[in-house]
Amino acid sequence: MTSNSHNELNDELIARYLSKEATPDEIKLIESSMNSADGANLLLATKQVWDESQLALIHRSINSMSAFEKVKCQIDKSETKKVRFNHVPWMSIAASLILVLSAVWYLSNQSKSIQPNSLVKMSYQLPETIQLADGSQVDINSGSTLSYPSEFVGGERRVALNGEAFFSVSKVPGKKFTVETLSLEVHVLGTEFNVKAYQADQMFEVVVDHGIVEVANSGHHVKLLAGDKALVNRETGEIVKMLNNDVNYIAWKTKEIEFDDVQMDEVIKVLENVYKINIHVTNPSIYDSRITAGFKDQSLEFVLQVICKTFNLNYALTGNKCTLSNN
Repeated sequence: MTSNSHNELNDELIARYLSKEATPDEIKLIESSMNSADGANLLLATKQVWDESQLALIHRSINSMSAFEKVKCQIDKSETKKVRFNHVPWMSIAASLILVLSAVWYLSNQSKSIQPNSLVKMSYQLPETIQLADGSQVDINSGSTLSYPSEFVGGERRVALNGEAFFSVSKVPGKKFTVETLSLEVHVLGTEFNVKAYQADQMFEVVVDHGIVEVANSGHHVKLLAGDKALVNRETGEIVKMLNNDVNYIAWKTKEIEFDDVQMDEVIKVLENVYKINIHVTNPSIYDSRITAGFKDQSLEFVLQVICKTFNLNYALTGNKCTLSNN
């Protein structure tokens, strides 16, 4: 080990230590780096996260380092990042670990097996685009997780989604493509469609851009054509088919927003999904306002300024929280 190795730890070493797979020398290295107050706080926080994530259950189905590597290879494909505890706030490192453990938990709890060589792609603050082994393209919205194999084996192409994504599926004759969520499956051969299925949502949504899609769960199945939408109730399993009249259903991807005499409560829902913020209104009468406007590749601040000038409102933006109030 180099002379400065006592001050630097990499991600793999942290994972081995927490999963009790570190060697005696590695344990000594980590513990010697915990002498500072920040280091001690980090050890306490990360151990608590690790313990509370029910990793005992995960270890029965997935190797801790293998899972960590699957997440990390997507987060950082470059050389191994090193963390210097003297300069990095311990809470930010603990927050990163929470994201990793969340991905591991989701991967280990899929209702059906994807393939043993599955990867996990996490989207953080901005939407991301990935390409699958069959040439299909997936645009992943912020806060979403997609698990998928590095190669599709057998007669089916299967991925699993928690969150929202737009799929442009390459047609492979005789090899259907399936998107699995917590309470529904979407089956296609080659098409483009959007799936919104966040774990916290009561209603899941599928919108078809073109092609034919089948939405199914344990008790129902519905075929959708281009321009159709399906709403799936997670509790009852009921699937309701309708025409899609939401022009902003992929605004999170295109950054193009159109409001045509739209009531403010719907405007707020669109802005929250596109910009990943929480908007609070101090006066319920604000919800009754209606707006006609269009935005393309505009910042959140610009959109809020337009709305506030239109309706004589004020806004306060702190982090990912926004408050709208009367002037």
